[in-house]
Amino acid sequence: SADEKTRVILVYEEGVKDGRRLLDALKRACEKKWVVILKSGATPLGARATLSHTGSLSGQDAIYDAAFRQAGAVRAHSLEEMIDLAQVLSTQPKMAGKKVGVVTSSGSLGALCSDALFREGLELAEWSGPTLDKVRRLAPGYLNVKNPLDTGPSGIFKDAVETVFADPNPDGFIFIPVVPFAAVSLWKNLGFNALTWLGDWKLFRQKAKNKPAVAVLLGAKEWTEDLKSMVGDEVACVSSPENAAKALARLLR
Repeated sequence: SADEKTRVILVYEEGVKDGRRLLDALKRACEKKWVVILKSGATPLGARATLSHTGSLSGQDAIYDAAFRQAGAVRAHSLEEMIDLAQVLSTQPKMAGKKVGVVTSSGSLGALCSDALFREGLELAEWSGPTLDKVRRLAPGYLNVKNPLDTGPSGIFKDAVETVFADPNPDGFIFIPVVPFAAVSLWKNLGFNALTWLGDWKLFRQKAKNKPAVAVLLGAKEWTEDLKSMVGDEVACVSSPENAAKALARLLR
């Protein structure tokens, strides 16, 4: 925790002999850094596996959960979630309020994202008047311009992201740019890339530098790697809407 270059500490824990010592160490670390803990043995089967592996009992999971919260640590429940949390917490600013703006190219993923935000105690922001006016001018008549903003195959995802970044109402952002595999292959053959379809997010990001932004990367590897390379650390990339919502909730001041 004394290393100045370290922003997030990841901990995998199976069992502990001195709980007070662990709690004190976590409290000290959490005063300076984000600490994300992945603990096995949370279920009867996992506890039995931990006993056979380490020779020690993993203890009642609820006790560990309460201790982690008391210390200020963030608990992950899978390796994937742990990595996603680390990516967001290490690159994004804290979130000042509960309102989140969502832009998606998939209506179903937008619905899942909405459910995840609700479970985490977050809310969907109301778009400002200028945002609604601009999106309505750009979008085909059938498009629902509410939040989550589902662009579908309309081709306005780039404009939607730029517009939403400039909206003062959201306290944070989640973007879900999913492209079918066949379209990715076609675009690659035509020389297109993520920048062509999505625009320059690093430039758009300047309109909301003090707000966290997360992108959910799903689909063809060529697409997700291209997108991740394009956004750098300006927008944190995670693997699911659920993990995006969980990460933003942890950033809430």
